[in-house]
Amino acid sequence: MRFTIDPDGLAKARRLAERARDRVVDDIAADARRRAPVDTGALLASIDAGPGRVTAGTDHWLYQEYGTRYQRAQSFMRAALYVKRRLR
Repeated sequence: MRFTIDPDGLAKARRLAERARDRVVDDIAADARRRAPVDTGALLASIDAGPGRVTAGTDHWLYQEYGTRYQRAQSFMRAALYVKRRLR
C-alpha cells in the first residue's frame, strides 16, 4: 500500500473549512436579522457577521435576548444559532 502526502493538502483543507464556517456564520447572521425584534431598527442594523462570529452592536441586545424582570425575552441570536444547517 502506498500513500502520497500533498504538502498543500492541509492548506486546502483549511481554506475549505474556513469557507464553510463563513457560510454558516453568514446564515446565522441572516437568521438573527430575520428574528430580531424591530422598534427603531438599531438592533437589526447592528447585527454583523465576522470571521467565526456573529455580533449585535447595541447596548440593549442582551435585554432582548434574555429579557428582564419587566420584559419577556425575545431570543433571536440563540434561536438563529440552534437552527439545523447543512454545510455547503
